[in-house]
Amino acid sequence: MFAERVLATIKKHRLIGSREKLMVAVSGGADSVALLYFFCLVKRWLPLKLLCIHVNHRTRGSDSDADAEFTASYAAGLGVPALILNADVPLFAREQGLSLEQAGRLVRYTLFRRYARILGAAKVATAHHLDDQAETVLMKIIRGAGYRGLAGISPHREGLFIRPFLEVRREEIKAFLASQGQPWRHDSSNENRDFTRNRMRNELIPLMEEHYNPRISEALSHLGQVAAEDHSLLEGIAEALFSEYAECREGEASFRLSSLVPLPRALKRRLMRKGIEKIKGDLEDIAFEHSEQLLDCLEGRTGAEVSLPGGLKGKKGYGAFRIFAKGVGSAGPGALRDPVILEVPGALDLPGHRLRLTAEVCEGEPFCIEPTPMKAYFDLEKLTIPLFVRTRRDGDRFFPFGMEGEKKIKDFFIDLKIEREMRDSIPLVVDSAGQLLWVVGYRADGRFRVTGNTSRMLCVSALPGSSHKVRFCEE
Repeated sequence: MFAERVLATIKKHRLIGSREKLMVAVSGGADSVALLYFFCLVKRWLPLKLLCIHVNHRTRGSDSDADAEFTASYAAGLGVPALILNADVPLFAREQGLSLEQAGRLVRYTLFRRYARILGAAKVATAHHLDDQAETVLMKIIRGAGYRGLAGISPHREGLFIRPFLEVRREEIKAFLASQGQPWRHDSSNENRDFTRNRMRNELIPLMEEHYNPRISEALSHLGQVAAEDHSLLEGIAEALFSEYAECREGEASFRLSSLVPLPRALKRRLMRKGIEKIKGDLEDIAFEHSEQLLDCLEGRTGAEVSLPGGLKGKKGYGAFRIFAKGVGSAGPGALRDPVILEVPGALDLPGHRLRLTAEVCEGEPFCIEPTPMKAYFDLEKLTIPLFVRTRRDGDRFFPFGMEGEKKIKDFFIDLKIEREMRDSIPLVVDSAGQLLWVVGYRADGRFRVTGNTSRMLCVSALPGSSHKVRFCEE
């Protein structure tokens, strides 16, 4: 029955296919010994090429060496090749400022990845079981984790690691070994109360079983499973909404207020965290209170700001909510103080904007043209070629198409409620005579518009470069 249940877990989660090379991580303790024996036992149903890997942490002196010797001997008795590795975990822990637990885990998984690649193993099996899952979920609850943390241990990870025992309990594993007459090593460090997990395993969970719920481990494991599934669903929704509602550029994520504000608070929180993750690459040091501060800022007045760990800020603007890194703003990577030439015909990439501008002479009747915020048409005879692209300067003025008279660029931006931090990053197209032709993505100068007397037209287009969005006025 034990073997059938584990095989059902493997099938349900599609952990491994037959005839693959499988590396089994064996410490010498009951759980990992049972895992290696299980795969040897079920070879008739699940033919695999097995390898055993053991990492001697050298944390328990002669006991650690005895574990390595036992593992090598046990694997040989089963006819499984064994790779025995030595690692000075105490030294590594001191050098990196880590606990022995953290250092051991980091060393183990680094070696597992390395030797799986070297030896061509498709998967690495570890012996995590239901009780490990319960302990992990309970620890995350105590530390205040969200859905991502409550998901606990996954049956598979990174496309490499698998946990076939995740739906069976520690006692069942030991009973399975005893019924098969198989030996194992006892790890005395499991009784060390200095380790938080050991105190939870030996004190807290037994107390909860005795006084609150005799099946608390199963309940916690089920919570972890449901949390993992819910987290996966919500992450998929958040990713889809982020691609629709958010605009990313170097060091910044920007959300349209009209799209963000009506969303449920749970989704807004996830979108904010996703924006942070895309800017800094992770969510390290971002706690629940930081998400709440962002949401409070979103619901506050225009111009409200909040500071976040890692030099990030959140700010509510006129029509957008921005999360950005320190230094991204008026003199940010999008500013073009020195003009860049745009040949006619020709194309120009603006990497800081993830934008490409193209200029071409167009044929056709003037009444057939269709200007858009991303495409402007000009009477070529009224311009002085070549063209240049730059960002605004003090005193810049133009005659916005559809408006009466001249307007300062500064006032134009204020009227459109463009955030101050964005104004020096908006590209402007000018000609060789210094005439401002187009505020890219917003408005062209009416003096150079195409008329019925136009004989040669110039079309300048702005296209998003790579896969990033570019902010354009929708008016």
